[in-house]
Amino acid sequence: MTNYVAGAKEALYAALRAQGKDPMECLTQGLEQLYVMLVLLKGTETTMEDVHDAWACDRAYTRPDHPDLVPFHQLDPAVVEYDRPFMEAIHEAARQIGRR
Repeated sequence: MTNYVAGAKEALYAALRAQGKDPMECLTQGLEQLYVMLVLLKGTETTMEDVHDAWACDRAYTRPDHPDLVPFHQLDPAVVEYDRPFMEAIHEAARQIGRR
């Protein structure tokens, strides 16, 4: 680890791998940066809405016509659940690096 941001990234990757996810396949570079920022800024207080908003910021750039680019409260409940593993990984990464 070279700095605290790299440490947060490593912790996020470890938490995703513990869920059986390959970070290189499930995260774009932009989404990775946004999720690492959530680890550092909100830690275990990160909400599903925060995760969706981060995803939406990335997707608005990479695929602006995506049908799930709507405010969180307008999402189908099944779509909302897609973000849960990422929220849980963000929480775990925050705990790993000693964030709240």
